[in-house]
Amino acid sequence: MEYLAYGSNMLSARLRTRVRSAANPRVVALPGRTVLYRKLSRMDGSSKCDLALAPDPRAVAYGVVFDIDPADQGALDAAEGRGSGYHRVTLEVAYEGQVLRPFAYVADESALRPGLPPYDWYRDLVVAGAREHGLPTCYVASLADVPVTIDPEPERAAKERSILPPQWRDSRRVE
Repeated sequence: MEYLAYGSNMLSARLRTRVRSAANPRVVALPGRTVLYRKLSRMDGSSKCDLALAPDPRAVAYGVVFDIDPADQGALDAAEGRGSGYHRVTLEVAYEGQVLRPFAYVADESALRPGLPPYDWYRDLVVAGAREHGLPTCYVASLADVPVTIDPEPERAAKERSILPPQWRDSRRVE
C-alpha cells in the first residue's frame, strides 16, 4: 500500500522507526495544498504538521509517497495518533504520468491549534526529510521558517534528534 508523508515521516530514518517496510520513496507535488504546523500533539503538547487546503489554489505543497506493507498500517496508525487528532484520507497524486492513491494523516478540526509552535527538534525532522528527498529549496526554507519552542524534556529532544543525520542537526540552515 502507498503512504504519503508530508511532515516528520518524510525523513526515511524516522518513518522506518515506525514501519520497517517503508520503501520506494517518490516525491510528489500536492497542488492546492499547504503544510502547516497547527495540529496539537496530545503526546507532548506541541504542534505537528497538517496537510491543509491552501487559501491560494496556485499553492503547492510536497510530500513523499512510500510503499508500506499493509501489516504495518496499524503500527503507523498508532504512531500517528489516528483517532487522537489525526484521521486517514486517501488522496490522488500525480507521479511520472501515473495517478497514485496513497493514504495520509490529516488533522481533525478539534485538534487544530494555529499559532502553537512545534518543538525545534520536530521542525528539524521535517526539514531534514525535505532535504533528504531534494524538495525545492524555497519550500524547504518555508518549512524551516517557523517559530519554534524548546522541548521542556531534554531526554525526549535528544532521542528525537538522534535520528537526524549530523549535517542536518540544525535545520534552520537552509542550503
